Amino acid sequence: MLKNFLESLKRSMEYHIQIADEFKEEMSEIYEYISFNLKEPEIADKLEYLVYKRIEDLYMFPRSFMKMYKSKKIKGDIHRLAIKNYIVLYTINKKEVFIIHIFNQRMNYLNYL
Repeated sequence: MLKNFLESLKRSMEYHIQIADEFKEEMSEIYEYISFNLKEPEIADKLEYLVYKRIEDLYMFPRSFMKMYKSKKIKGDIHRLAIKNYIVLYTINKKEVFIIHIFNQRMNYLNYL
């Protein structure tokens, strides 16, 4: 009975993750810059793996990361996930997590919202 309860609880806590085309383009640019301009393809691979792994972790507890503010352009509250020198921005709508952007933390990324 406890096992069934825990499985049902786990299913009720799961969120579906969607990734915006803008995020994919930004991630590709970061990967290419590190891999080709800096000539560090192994670091680019490790960063890409880490970013997608951390995003994957959002399917259980997306609300555990910092909520920034509401945007007029983007529906819902914007949350911020820090990964090394990068910031991943995402929104939550019911049981859906929408990954919208990734920026270098030194950028004034709020101007892009």
